[in-house]
Amino acid sequence: MALIMMCGQPCSGKSTVAASLAAALEQRGVSAILVDHRVFPLPIAQAFTDSAAEKITRAALKAEVARRLTRSSVVVLDS
Repeated sequence: MALIMMCGQPCSGKSTVAASLAAALEQRGVSAILVDHRVFPLPIAQAFTDSAAEKITRAALKAEVARRLTRSSVVVLDS
């Protein structure tokens, strides 16, 4: 069970690195799950516009990580 969180400035390459890391782990036979903007309940342009939208978005990310994190998987969180 492992959780890898990608954090950084906007447009710094987090999504690219997260996807590449998940793919590299899969190639090595590790069950890797990428959690990214596709789980957002709001359109990505609205996900962080104010504190209420950000709270909803962060809750969705947390819930998805909790669902996906198992003893045999690695979750790569692109936040």
